[in-house]
Amino acid sequence: MDWQEIREALCKARAFKPVHDGFSVKADTMMPSGAVIRVHIQLRDGKLSIHDNGAAFDELARHGGELKSNGGVKRMLAETDFQLMPTGEIFRHDIDPSQVGVGVALVADASLRAAAFMLSHAKVKTGLPLDVRLKNSMLTRYPTGRTDFKVDGKARLQKFDFGLQTENEVIVLDAVSPDLSSVNAAIVKSLDAKQAPEIRARPILVYDDDQDHWPADAMNLLAMAGERVSFRSLDVGQFRLAA
Repeated sequence: MDWQEIREALCKARAFKPVHDGFSVKADTMMPSGAVIRVHIQLRDGKLSIHDNGAAFDELARHGGELKSNGGVKRMLAETDFQLMPTGEIFRHDIDPSQVGVGVALVADASLRAAAFMLSHAKVKTGLPLDVRLKNSMLTRYPTGRTDFKVDGKARLQKFDFGLQTENEVIVLDAVSPDLSSVNAAIVKSLDAKQAPEIRARPILVYDDDQDHWPADAMNLLAMAGERVSFRSLDVGQFRLAA
């Protein structure tokens, strides 16, 4: 590969494409969830306006967070000459077109800083179900995986909240609550998948100890069927499904 081919590959990786309000391009900045920030670029009167297309607030939503007020993050952004729009986009205006690369990097960095600020001040929405948060988080971190993943178990077809096929095994995750019916269903489903003759299934049962109270006996029951992992450790990347 020569330098021209390298240049073309790099440009292709940016995925520069037209969108409803101009053009969008991938930045080099990644959110805590693993999502890559894509910024939008607009040309107005010879100057560029660049925004994050709401990426910071999308990250907040992935973590099930909510803020009482946007005032704090708005002030934080204003200190470095960024504007937070009522619709959630983080803007930087009047950028010289020759500085488009710098502008993209600055807006992506501002979006990441805003997301980190909001996550540190947010409260988790109690109304957002664990299975929804699990699907959103895992699909962002492992885009090759699938939600509502089906496994042909030994006794019947089983459906898990998320699944990921690796070279050596099939990793399946299911959200579980501390009530007995949920625990028993998770155990039956996971054991059936583990006993499947055609695949090597690795069930992981995901619980939320931030919102739910888990008695010791219920937690011990989970260990009968598979690995037990808190949603928090999965969501922030402390526990990885695969390399």
